[in-house]
Amino acid sequence: MRTSKIIQVEVNFRHDLVVIKGSPSTFNYFSNLTLAFESVKESLLINGWELDGFNYTAIYRTMKERGNYVKAFKSKGAAFFKVTISTKTLNPKLSTLEIMRNPYLE
Repeated sequence: MRTSKIIQVEVNFRHDLVVIKGSPSTFNYFSNLTLAFESVKESLLINGWELDGFNYTAIYRTMKERGNYVKAFKSKGAAFFKVTISTKTLNPKLSTLEIMRNPYLE
């Protein structure tokens, strides 16, 4: 079985700051980082959010270093939502699932 990686984009809202509660966490999956970045960037621009520090190079370097990228989007000093971009493995290699050997096996 062949393993592959996909990009997961998660958006979490800060419900304590928003009078009308937003939706629960949203998960979207993309085949590569370029598609994920373009999708998030377009959504932010359409809805009027600033893109300070949100660029492809920053995301790529941070993901290579830490494995995920987290950015909180603020307006007037308050963070309203957080975008997390990370990789997920499809079809991971089979393991023992941390199941121990039966001690009574002869």
